[in-house]
Amino acid sequence: MKSTPDRKISNMEGDAALPRKSGELVFHDAWERRAFALAVALCEQGQYQWDDFRDHLIAEIGDADAARADNPDAPFPGYYEHWLASLEKVLIEKGLCTQDQLRADGGEGTPPQTPPPGGSQRPVPRVPRPI
Repeated sequence: MKSTPDRKISNMEGDAALPRKSGELVFHDAWERRAFALAVALCEQGQYQWDDFRDHLIAEIGDADAARADNPDAPFPGYYEHWLASLEKVLIEKGLCTQDQLRADGGEGTPPQTPPPGGSQRPVPRVPRPI
């Protein structure tokens, strides 16, 4: 595993830029940190190229911006909600899991989590190990 961050990840710019305060990454909830780590770890393991993920992230943010322009009163997803939606799309696109697997309880005996209305407690998908 790499001990230094890939510059493609740490130096993303524009709408896809990582949220920072005083140079440090900002996470508001534990699921955001887990989603970030999962995306980076899977990329570093060679499961997908970072540019593929970044392209999904930029599109996800752009789509949300366009939807917000049409309905300014609608709740606007946070950065890591876009991040997680992008991760889910790339995982499905690369065949690492299915939509059903992302929504399943992962066999841990607990029901799938759902975010509260307008909340940021979105669950991080449980990704099955590649065969």
